[in-house]
Amino acid sequence: MSKLGVKILRLVCVVVGAIVAISLISSTIVLKRAESQLRDKAKQSITESVSIIDKNKIEKIIKDRSNNSKEYGEVLNSMIVFKAKKDIKNFYVYIKKDNKTAQFLIDASPDPAGYLENYEMQGGMISAFDGSIAVDSEPSSDKWGTYMSAYAPIKNSSGQVIAAIGADEDVSTFENIKKLFFYLSILQVIIAVIISLISVWLFSKKLKYNIGIIESKLVDMSEGNLQGNVELKTKDEIEQIMHSLNDFRLKVSNILINIKEHVSNAHGSSDDLYSISKEMSLSAENVSLIIHKVSENSEKQAYHIVSMEEVFDEFGKRIENATKMINEFSVMGNNISEKSKKSSTDVNLLIKSITDLNVQFKSVAEKIQGLGANIDKISDITNLINDISDQTNLLALNASIEASRAGEAGKGFSVVADEIRILAEQSKISSENINELLKNVSNQSTAVVADTKNVDCQFSNQIGIVNNIASSFRVIIDDIEKLLPGINLVNKSMIEADNNKSIIINNLETSSSSAKEISTSSKDIAAIAEELSSSAEEVTNSAEKLLYVVNNVMENVNKFKTEE
Repeated sequence: MSKLGVKILRLVCVVVGAIVAISLISSTIVLKRAESQLRDKAKQSITESVSIIDKNKIEKIIKDRSNNSKEYGEVLNSMIVFKAKKDIKNFYVYIKKDNKTAQFLIDASPDPAGYLENYEMQGGMISAFDGSIAVDSEPSSDKWGTYMSAYAPIKNSSGQVIAAIGADEDVSTFENIKKLFFYLSILQVIIAVIISLISVWLFSKKLKYNIGIIESKLVDMSEGNLQGNVELKTKDEIEQIMHSLNDFRLKVSNILINIKEHVSNAHGSSDDLYSISKEMSLSAENVSLIIHKVSENSEKQAYHIVSMEEVFDEFGKRIENATKMINEFSVMGNNISEKSKKSSTDVNLLIKSITDLNVQFKSVAEKIQGLGANIDKISDITNLINDISDQTNLLALNASIEASRAGEAGKGFSVVADEIRILAEQSKISSENINELLKNVSNQSTAVVADTKNVDCQFSNQIGIVNNIASSFRVIIDDIEKLLPGINLVNKSMIEADNNKSIIINNLETSSSSAKEISTSSKDIAAIAEELSSSAEEVTNSAEKLLYVVNNVMENVNKFKTEE
């Protein structure tokens, strides 16, 4: 028998015991009430019997000590008539021999005792000699049968107790009924216990079978198998439990299917985020390399401009020496012509180098702007991840609530639901961290674009300056060519060249300062590019962790077998 059957058996035994106890108590009360009525009847009969006894005749019979007297016969006849009228079994008069023994004086019973036959006095008989009417509290038995006896004193004219009268109500039938009722009660108890045991055994067997089916299904559900319904037709609470279990299984199965779909979508988004972060990391590295090259070229440009400034200082000195040494003008003119041509070639190369550098800076600015667009796309994806995390968290909360309703059977699922909710919260936190990093990267990218625009302006100014230098060089060359035909023209040209020398030097100083600023900005851009690369690596790591978390969630959810 199952534990539930044992509990039901105990309950039935308690109920049967209570019913039997109530029945026995009720029967006892009824029997006690019947006994009380018998005692009342006996007391009433003995009270009335005192009035029919002639005390004087009794006193004379006691004195005569004879049962052959007229008085004896008259008293006996009156007693027989009263006995018949009251339906009394035994009716007798007795006297006291000593404190323990009584003697029958007159006996009107069907089976009378002998005249002055000794009889051991009992409680009620003794009380009668004390002057009070007494009734036995319990039936008594002797050789004449089982009776409920009542006793009353017989007093003489002076009030002295000279004898006592006794009346016995026959209660043998009542006692037999009591015994029969007792045996029937025992039999009823035995039958009730047997019927209860059989009923409990049959009910327990059927209940154990039905509960066994439900328990088997719950075990399958605790192991992750949510397929198939429980089918029972008991038309009671067991069937209601079955329907509730089937509804719970269907709801949990639907929840898990939804979780699978959302986790699958999150998995795809995580893959995309991981790929984009990888590309962003590579782009950041390329930007860093380009910026380093720009910085190196800027330093070289500054070096060349400083060198050109020194050359033009030397050129000015030579123009002054040429003014003083007009006689050596021809030789010096030729040297200046050659050097001017060479300087013109260098300036053209410088213009080309600055133009190429400007193009590269524009390309870097365009890539940085493209990087900002990619960062905005990544931000959109992380917002999508936040939404998915919120939905996953809500689903996990609903799954936990449904698992708590299942009680013990849903504890395992409740743990899984809590893990899913924790993973969803972690995903949301990681996504928020990614958003924060992306905001920093976007701000830094905006700053880089602004700096590159400033650099582009500087490059444009520098190109203008260098073009001015090239124009000046062409003027100088023309002047030198014109200088050769005539000293006056040479002197005039040298004066103009001396004037132009100061402008050129100022422009070179401006170009040198701009080149230094470009070099400093390039270093700043390089530092920002390194930070961008570091941020891209952090985004990649976060995306990789997010992908790992999504894979774990997917693996845990796939442990459950659901009806697709």
